[in-house]
Amino acid sequence: MLRKMNSRPRRSLPGRQLGMSLTELLVATVISLVSSSAMIMLMSNTFGSTSRTIAMTGLTQKMRASMQIISRDLRRANYLSPLDARTCFANVDCLADLGFAGNIGTIVIGNDSDGDGFGECLSFWLDRDQSSSFEATEMGAYRLNINGGIGSIEMLRSFTSMGADNCPTGTWVAITDPEVVNVESFEVDNTDSYTEVISSVGSTQTVQKIRLLMAASLRNNGAANFTIRREIEDQINIRNNFTAL
Repeated sequence: MLRKMNSRPRRSLPGRQLGMSLTELLVATVISLVSSSAMIMLMSNTFGSTSRTIAMTGLTQKMRASMQIISRDLRRANYLSPLDARTCFANVDCLADLGFAGNIGTIVIGNDSDGDGFGECLSFWLDRDQSSSFEATEMGAYRLNINGGIGSIEMLRSFTSMGADNCPTGTWVAITDPEVVNVESFEVDNTDSYTEVISSVGSTQTVQKIRLLMAASLRNNGAANFTIRREIEDQINIRNNFTAL
């Protein structure tokens, strides 16, 4: 004869564990998924911040390198050979005596294409080969050139003539890589320059201070959800003051 089965729940014996119920298993799974998702999001944000920081540092270094090229060249504007410099000692009209009066002068700023009051091109002269004579190839100039919506900073290699926009025409070469960096703006400002009277007969000296502002963004940074963009500024004091009688 079959025994009647006891339908009452079986009590757990001391030291004996029962399995998890379905509800407990589902709750544990949800908690694990939430924790894993939070950890993945945290790691993703950390890696993203690191990538942006590396990209930002790379862009800054590229912009600084091109700015240093301009700054070092521009500081030497109106440089004369040592022999000519001796002629100019205590002689404010030496440029006319040397025949350089039509060449040496203040930094020429031109090409304000966006109409914001700041130039996008600068030019100057210096005796690079110390030949004591003016040569067209010794005209130094830098400009912003935008081609196909991508901007780059260019350096003048050979001078042809001065354009109507006060920017030289001739052969130019890029000092920034348009495949990597898009130079969005390049501003040249000389509002801090000043002219002072240095003699009783009205001789003047022009102290030139040039401010450069560059804004650029990184192309093909590998992420479509953010843009790497930087602005850098430099104040350049021209070492050779311009004197006139």
